[in-house]
Amino acid sequence: MIRKLKSGKYRLYSRKVRHPRRGGEARARGAVLQAFEASGKFAGTDVQRYTMPPSNEPPRRILQNEWGLALHVESARAAETRRVLIDFGYTHETINNNLDLLQIDVSKLDAMVLIHGHYDHFGGMVGFLQAHRRKLKPAQPSRMKVGIGPDGMGCAAARLPEEKRSAEMMVDDFQHEQATCFHVKGKGLVVMTSCGHRGVVNTVEAAIKVSGVSKVHAILGGFHLMPMSAEYAQETARAMARFDADCLIPMHCSGENFFDAAKQAMPGRVVRTSTGTRFTFGSA
Repeated sequence: MIRKLKSGKYRLYSRKVRHPRRGGEARARGAVLQAFEASGKFAGTDVQRYTMPPSNEPPRRILQNEWGLALHVESARAAETRRVLIDFGYTHETINNNLDLLQIDVSKLDAMVLIHGHYDHFGGMVGFLQAHRRKLKPAQPSRMKVGIGPDGMGCAAARLPEEKRSAEMMVDDFQHEQATCFHVKGKGLVVMTSCGHRGVVNTVEAAIKVSGVSKVHAILGGFHLMPMSAEYAQETARAMARFDADCLIPMHCSGENFFDAAKQAMPGRVVRTSTGTRFTFGSA
């Protein structure tokens, strides 16, 4: 059901849908379409949802979403503005389509950051680079040969921690995973984590330590809590509530268990996001 709001915008309410039986597949019960919230101010943050321009002309292009993450981040200080692309999603078709519809000028990117080496974050990278190579400006142009090296060539063992120098399989501790934060004047830290394999609470604590800023305004990104139990998600939500952030924006791999737990632990501060949503944390 779609209802027109006083602001002129539309809101899609959730409704239950039933899927027809196909072959031997059981009928899906209680499948729910998630509701899209309206744009507006939320906990001191300007939230703008993407709205597709009305058109009766086929074909109509729409934003695509998939299991993956890509974020376009813009920061400004005085007359200086920087634009960074964080991760590339799962496929290049999706990221290229969405960048075009959102009218993001790739030629103005100052940097591109790959947070960690999982396919749902780097899968779209090669196709993105191929599509936009003429628009991108390398900071340090160089040539490098891509291919399979001779036997015995690989990571320099001397650069690895001692416990990782053997040829044995071991659990990845994700020491290489990146995160970032911005200090927004008058509000505090905006902490961004792509997948949070090292723990989102650890990530926020590290951001506070390296920045020297104790006030946290917003925490957003993937929190890697979907695979975890409801009890673990609740414990994490309670731990995050202690940061007293004004705004919490779970994305990607955060999971519904955590989203529900966070709403209880931080009532009125949790935002459900969707593809194409723009968040403005400072002055617009």
